[in-house]
This record gives sequence, structure tokens and C-alpha cells, in this order.
Amino acid sequence: MLENSRRPQVNPRQLFIADMIKLIQDFERAGHAIVLLFDANEAVGEEALGIQRILLTCQLLNAHSLRSHGPTPPTFARGSKTIDHIFISSHLWDAVASVYILPLLAGNPLDNHRIPGVDFHADIPFGGPTIPIVPPSMRRLTSPSGRQVHQYRYHLVPYMAKHRLTEKVIELNKLSDDPTHVWNQRDTDEWETLDALMTEGMLGAEAWCNLKKSGAPPWSPELALAAATLRYWNLRLKEVDIRDSSDDALALEHLAAHIGLPLAEHRHYYDLSALAQRKRSASVRLKAMNLAAMEYREKCLAQNAALFGSLHGFSSKNAAKAILAREKSSSNSANSEVF
Repeated sequence: MLENSRRPQVNPRQLFIADMIKLIQDFERAGHAIVLLFDANEAVGEEALGIQRILLTCQLLNAHSLRSHGPTPPTFARGSKTIDHIFISSHLWDAVASVYILPLLAGNPLDNHRIPGVDFHADIPFGGPTIPIVPPSMRRLTSPSGRQVHQYRYHLVPYMAKHRLTEKVIELNKLSDDPTHVWNQRDTDEWETLDALMTEGMLGAEAWCNLKKSGAPPWSPELALAAATLRYWNLRLKEVDIRDSSDDALALEHLAAHIGLPLAEHRHYYDLSALAQRKRSASVRLKAMNLAAMEYREKCLAQNAALFGSLHGFSSKNAAKAILAREKSSSNSANSEVF
């Protein structure tokens, strides 16, 4: 305790902000424009020495607070403030075409933050026309099902390894950053080839994924764990009740480890009554989590309807109907449009 009292008091958050300011200023001195996207866990102006200090010291602009009409919505599912931000250099201001904030679960289905975004007129910061950009719907995995995510990765990752896509992108990035290298048409053609290969791989992986209909609760690690727990106790009860040991013992042990069950409890003998009680408890927990997921989905719908209505002049009720109609007409409920 005495040794700790002699140490100088430090504020990790202030150190992080100071390092961030130094990094931004280094980039600015090198002639770079700044587009800073981050989850700050803090609203702009909430603390004088917080992220407001980054804005003022580096002379950046908060794209959403200046471009959007009215107050921005909370970006955390259980919060009331905008804590996810995009700060840009002042000379990029005229290049901003629009700003938006995605609905909850529309970006990363496992995240509980809204994702903010900015559209730029690319010819302004780059000094001329750029190559066409593929629509976002073709560039992100939107399935909220953990099984679908695994299926997608199972097919895409080997494809990327076979074509050495990651290594080739790194090599081209090094050439781009090399001051002695003059970018040429051959480099551009190689970029285009890699982009075409990546698109082919992503579309091929998506083809292996079953389409998910709307209406089901969003998948989450907690829901998957609760379902696995119910399955485990159901298999244990099956073994004792009908003396069916056809399920592989090692697979059942792996399932026990997956749900966090101690090995001693897994190997402990339970009678029918004890196993039935554990199965009932797991079933009650899964039903409660499913209900909570549905309530969370309704909350997301209400928030999205309020945002959609404010942007397009609809009432929240009509906006909610429009969102539900769009979800029903889509074969994949996760393909949410950008508002």
C-alpha cells in the first residue's frame, strides 16, 4: 500500500486521448486527411478533457452532429447517448454527401451498437474519379445465425487461402506506401483482379448458406449456449430413461465443456428425477431468453421506426409497418436498408 501511494496517479483514458492526438497530428503533418471512426463510450461535449479535446486540438469536425437534422439517436442498445462517432478533417467537409446510422443488428449481428457511416463524394478528396465501389449489400455478411456465419467462413476462408488474397493485398499495400514506387496500370489491374476474386469467393460462400426467414429471435452467443445446455440435459435424460447410449460419450463430454459444466458434474450419476429437474430448468431459461430476445427485437423496431419516421416524415406507426413489410418481403431478415 505504501509503495502504491508513492506512485503518480495516472488516468489511462487521458493517456489514450493524448496518444490519439499525437498520432492524428503526426498524420496531419504528413499531409493526410483524417477520418476517425470509434466507439468512445462518451458523448461529444460530455467531458472537457474527453473526446471533445480531440475535436478542438486537432480541429476535426463531428460529421453527424453537423450534417444530420435534429438530435442523433442513441447508438448503444441500452443507452441514451450517441457514443459512436465519426470525426473528419475540416477540408473533407465539402466532400460529405450524406451521413447515416444503421439500425441495431444491421451491421454486426452480435453487437449491440448502431453503426454510424458517412458517404463521401470520392472525386473531391482524391482529386478525380475513382473506380466504382461495390454496394454495401455485396460487401458484408448480414446473417444473424451463428450456424450461417460458420458455414460462410467454412467456404470463404479456404478460398482466400487458395488464391493467397490476404498476402497479395498486403504486398500491394506495401507498394502503395513505398515512396520509391510509382503506381502503374499493372498495379491497378492486379487490384481489380483481387477484387473480382474476392467478390466471386463471397458470392460462392453465400450460396452455401440457407436463406433465413424473418420472425425468429436474433441469434446470440447467450441464446446458443442456453440451447446447447438444454440439449445436453436432454441427452443425459435420454441415456438414463431409455438406456440409450448411442450418443458418442466423447461428443457428450465436449458438449459439457462447451456449456461450462465441470467435468466432475458431467461424470456424476443423476437419477431420472434429478435429470428431469435440470432439463426443466434449462428449458425455462431458454424460453425466458427467447422472450427477452423478442422484446429486444420489438424495442429495436420501435427505435428504428422513430428514426425512419423522423427522416422521411412518417408517423412511427406507419414507419414500423413499412419496416415489417420490408422484412417480410426479403428472404433474409438481416439485409436492413440504410436509413
